[in-house]
Amino acid sequence: MESMLEQKRALTVYAGEHGKIDTLTADQWTVVGNLIDTLRPLEQVTREVSRSDSSISCIIPSITVLKMLLEVEGAKTWGIKTLRNTMLDSLKARFENADKTKCLVLATLIDPRYRGHALAPDALRYAKAWIKEEHAALSEADTLCLRLRNRKGLPQKIKAQIQNG
Repeated sequence: MESMLEQKRALTVYAGEHGKIDTLTADQWTVVGNLIDTLRPLEQVTREVSRSDSSISCIIPSITVLKMLLEVEGAKTWGIKTLRNTMLDSLKARFENADKTKCLVLATLIDPRYRGHALAPDALRYAKAWIKEEHAALSEADTLCLRLRNRKGLPQKIKAQIQNG
């Protein structure tokens, strides 16, 4: 479609010279341009998350940006509002729990590109709770290991395994 829009003038001239070919109206060309403007960010996000070095930390920021772009209305939405609304509804439905998913939220939080700026306040609260839980679990495991190391009467082989982790 981008190529077609770029060649708009050539297509119109060709259609005029050869007669029996219908060309798009001005309104139809506007819809094509608006459609391209709507789909371009989706293509960019698809390329970003499909890269071999992409990580899960880019999922929540990508969803956030796409939602913001699809919610904006203006001259660029003329003729395609229904499409944009359908795409937005689909995006929200597919990713409604993304900011409640532990691995996605924590990956976004620790990624230096985002550092939590792309997270909603609720997601940040979840992240703090998850980090506290992990810290408590690790502290408990460390305490247990220390107790086992210091325990008398354990065979030397088991003590060696505990000390070596």
